[in-house]
Amino acid sequence: MKKIVCCFICLCAGVLLLQAQKIQTARQKLDTSKQRLVLVNQAQSINGNIALAQEIKIFEKPNFQGASANLVRKPDGSFYLPFPLRNVSFKVPDGKIVYIKRCFEFGSETAYFTSQTNISLQDICGIRTDEKASIEITFTGISTEVHNQDCMRFSGTVLIKILETAPDNTSSDAVMQYTQMMKGRQRFLTRQGECRIFDWSTSTQRTSRQYSPLYNNTNTIFNNNPVPELTRIARDYFDHIDSSYKVVFTVGKTALREGRLSVWTKTDLVSAHKTCDLCDDFSSGIKMETPGFASFPINKTGRDGKRLDAANPYFIAGPFRAKGSRDGFAVTASAGTIKNFRVHFAAKL
Repeated sequence: MKKIVCCFICLCAGVLLLQAQKIQTARQKLDTSKQRLVLVNQAQSINGNIALAQEIKIFEKPNFQGASANLVRKPDGSFYLPFPLRNVSFKVPDGKIVYIKRCFEFGSETAYFTSQTNISLQDICGIRTDEKASIEITFTGISTEVHNQDCMRFSGTVLIKILETAPDNTSSDAVMQYTQMMKGRQRFLTRQGECRIFDWSTSTQRTSRQYSPLYNNTNTIFNNNPVPELTRIARDYFDHIDSSYKVVFTVGKTALREGRLSVWTKTDLVSAHKTCDLCDDFSSGIKMETPGFASFPINKTGRDGKRLDAANPYFIAGPFRAKGSRDGFAVTASAGTIKNFRVHFAAKL
C-alpha cells in the first residue's frame, strides 16, 4: 500500500513539474513577443512617416515556412506582427525591389532584389517596394596630358556604384545592384556595391620601362587639351572592346523618376610621362596621392549646375591631380611632374 501511495505522489509531482515548465515556456514566449513589439514601437517613434508594403508577407520561419503576416500599424501608431522577427523570411515579387528600413541609433535602408530565406528584422521600422528599372553606365576613356605614347601608360582602378535616397530622406542611402560581364570571361557577375568598371591593376598594364613601344592605348587614353567629350565605349589599340567597361544597374523606377539616385565614383590611378621621344625625363610613377571621389545626381541638377539625364548622358569625374618624379639619373633638370586625370562615362537611362 505504501508503494502505491509513493508512486501516486511521484506521478502527481511529475505532472505538476511538467505544467510548471509549460507555464514558464509560455511566459518566455510572451516576454519575447513584448520585447519585439517594444523594439518595433521604439523604432516607429524615430520615424513616423514610414511606408508599409502590404503585398509583402513575412514568414515566421526560414525558407518561407510557418505562418505569414504583413507588418501592421495599429491605431495607436505602433507596429505589430504576431510572431518574433528573428530568423524569418520573405519573398521579393518578380520585377520588384523590397526596401527594409531599420531604426536603431541611426536610420538605414537596405534594398533587396532577391527573396530572403533567413533574415533578422528585429529592428525593422518600415517596408516599401518599387518597380525595377535599369541604368547602363559605360566607361568611355581617360583624358590627361599626352606628349607621346609613354604618357598613355596607365595603371589603377575606377570603381562605380549607384545609391538611392529614401522618399522621406531620413536614412542612409541604399546601395543598388549591378550586373557586369567578367573581364576576359563569358559570364556575368551580379551583386550589390561597387564594381570595377576600369581595372588596369595587373602587371600587363604597368607603367615601367618594360613596355612594348609597338603598343599604345590610343582608344582609351586621350589628350586633355582641349578636354574631349568621349561618347563611345573605350577600346584597345586594335579597336577591341573590353566587356567589363559596360555595367547595368538595377534601380527603383520611382526613384529614377523623382531624382533620388546618384552615381558615385572612386578613382585611383598611376600614369607615366615623357616630354618627347628623345627626352630623358621619363617618369613611371605619376600617381594620385589619394583616391578621388565624385558624385552625380541623376535627373536632378547637381551643385555644379550640371545635370545627368537622358538628354545629357555624358559625365566626367575629375580633374584629379597626380604628381611624380622622373626615374633614375637625367641630364636635364626636373622639379617633378604634375598631371591631371579625368575619367569619362556615358549613361543610358
